[in-house]
Amino acid sequence: MRPTTIPFLFLMIITATFSSCSTGWKFDLNKPIDPGNVISVVEARNVRLRSMTANGKLSVDTPEFANTGSLSLRLSKPDSLLIEISGPFGVSVAKGFITKQSFTFYNGMENTVATGSTTVANLRKVLRVSLSFHDMLDIISGTVGFGNHQAKGFAPGILDGSVYHLIATTDDGSIEYFVDLNLEAIKRYIRKDGDGEIIEDVTFRDFRKRYGLYLPTIISINRPVDEETLSLVYDEQTINKLPLDFTFRVPGSARKIIF
Repeated sequence: MRPTTIPFLFLMIITATFSSCSTGWKFDLNKPIDPGNVISVVEARNVRLRSMTANGKLSVDTPEFANTGSLSLRLSKPDSLLIEISGPFGVSVAKGFITKQSFTFYNGMENTVATGSTTVANLRKVLRVSLSFHDMLDIISGTVGFGNHQAKGFAPGILDGSVYHLIATTDDGSIEYFVDLNLEAIKRYIRKDGDGEIIEDVTFRDFRKRYGLYLPTIISINRPVDEETLSLVYDEQTINKLPLDFTFRVPGSARKIIF
């Protein structure tokens, strides 16, 4: 009797349907977990976020500067960020447009407009925090991955509930990653130097589902060596609504500064 192909075809259709509707990798927490699978899931989740608009609160505390204000931002990965910081009564304190190559930053308190190339040193001068542009986009969008600091070899991970703890070596120390397998996202990473001192401790909390992705609404950055802390609390987040308007204007009377 000639075997029918209907069950096989039906199985393929069902499999394809469930694969297309899947929200991510399904881990069996009762079995050893391959670090490579965890990395792949997180990176696949991260690339799904292409753009974001958000409103919330920003707090910065450094040896030279401390302030809190309302925050409005628009970002398009991997190359554009528009950010505006407002003080009491909605008065614009500062705003800037940053790309991978250059930035323009307006200081409303001093009526100055600074321009220059997008380097860590220049961004620290205008934003008061020591972050590269790539790290800035990934952190504020909650899409930090494993390649941010040239992570090399990974030690076998440790599972604690649904959180998978990975330690990676780097050229100048190590990075500890805490991955929530249910969220498919890094919820914390700690970067250390060769002596084990913490250089940077970044946490992502209070994840909410936004358009099919779980995104953090509270982000904290602590850099003990530089005595810098920064926190973001989002009230609103919208992702992948394109195109975005990056129109940026500054008063003609603003004094120009070139870095």
